[in-house]
Amino acid sequence: MEVVFVRFLARAPEHGIQVDGVLGMRVRKDEATDTYLGFMPSLKLYAQGRTTHEAERLMEKAVSLYLKLAIRESELSEILL
Repeated sequence: MEVVFVRFLARAPEHGIQVDGVLGMRVRKDEATDTYLGFMPSLKLYAQGRTTHEAERLMEKAVSLYLKLAIRESELSEILL
């Protein structure tokens, strides 16, 4: 298992909020599917890709979408605490 750090940026201009930062993600190879599975424990998110790089890139997107939704639903403070 490998630990990588993912930079993310989530913008919600309609709410005047921008969140950016870096979070850790664990990546392991799934031999059964020949893919790489990434897990970000702090947000309980998963991403899967054909390479480690693809899993990281998809996790960046997942984090941004997750945080944008949290902003829209007024739940960002609960997630960041």
